[in-house]
Amino acid sequence: MRESPRGLGALCQWVQRETPKDAIFLIPPDFPEFRFHCRRAIVVDWKGDPLLPKDFMAWIRRMEDVTGRSPLKGPPDVKRFYSLDNEQLRKVARRYKAEYIVTRKGKRKKRIEAKRLYSSKQFEVYEVP
Repeated sequence: MRESPRGLGALCQWVQRETPKDAIFLIPPDFPEFRFHCRRAIVVDWKGDPLLPKDFMAWIRRMEDVTGRSPLKGPPDVKRFYSLDNEQLRKVARRYKAEYIVTRKGKRKKRIEAKRLYSSKQFEVYEVP
């Protein structure tokens, strides 16, 4: 089992205090700890692949959307989330009814043009415009 990322506790405290329990988050797909520790729904993560074929195909589609990669080729593709431009992020968030975007600080190539609601040394949370 891997160790939780630094700053996860503070992020989750903010999420639980400041967002509705039924909120949906667009997170980096390489951040599976978010769903468990923060207790909020997510669009998709790399570890949440389902067992049933019908559900697996929906998971693949979501992974392709959040990485901008179709067809999805494997684990290295999850890092492509950090390269999505603002329009791609908004489009994916809206498609899956996500109200918030979480990102790891310093990983994105482009600044997110949205209202920043939370910022720490490790994470940022934005409101989906």
